[in-house]
Amino acid sequence: MAYAWLTDLPRPAADVSAGTNYPVRAAVSARTNDHALAEARAVLIFGNAQLLDLLTTLLGLRSGLLSEANPIAGSLLDRSLAWTLTLKLLIGFAVLLLVYRFVGPRNRTRTLRIMAAIALFAALANALQLLLAG
Repeated sequence: MAYAWLTDLPRPAADVSAGTNYPVRAAVSARTNDHALAEARAVLIFGNAQLLDLLTTLLGLRSGLLSEANPIAGSLLDRSLAWTLTLKLLIGFAVLLLVYRFVGPRNRTRTLRIMAAIALFAALANALQLLLAG
């Protein structure tokens, strides 16, 4: 199991006389590591976008300049702000789990980037509403 944040240790040069195919394995390993790193970056971008959306929503709700557009979250908001924010974080976590469960490794990074763009769009919309209302 390889971790994206760990670098590979240098390996000895391939022994051509022994018939090893180290250069081929190294190229495949490098592609796999690049893909794992891109996927880890996409997860971090998605998580940060979710947190940014959460923070701009919280700022807007606390300032009174925004109201919750989601009717389910709005009914929870009437009961407790903590439950609403918990629901928002759980939905983001559920999306991440669903992507890992149902999206294949080839499309996972792209899907996570699209989901991050949607969350960033929501945060940007919140920020613009706060700027225009204030």
